[in-house]
Amino acid sequence: MREKFNLNQYFDVISVSGDLKIRKPDERIFQLTMEKLAVKASECLYIDDRRGYLEAAGKVGMHTILFNSRNVPYEGDMVNSFKELMNRVL
Repeated sequence: MREKFNLNQYFDVISVSGDLKIRKPDERIFQLTMEKLAVKASECLYIDDRRGYLEAAGKVGMHTILFNSRNVPYEGDMVNSFKELMNRVL
């Protein structure tokens, strides 16, 4: 996917759990990404469609948004579409 859509051009760091041999929601994946970027957790936004992964990112101090395409109950920040996400983050 990264190569097919040339995703690397849009991100300074892409952390893939399979490449790192660490599976989410292991908090180390978030810590390693922050180290690579040389940023604090409070400067990060983590977006996912799985609540458990958001919990782990939140535990390390990242801001989180649920991409709620399945319309599951959730009490935190969430969006339901890419359009809504873009309006929130840009």
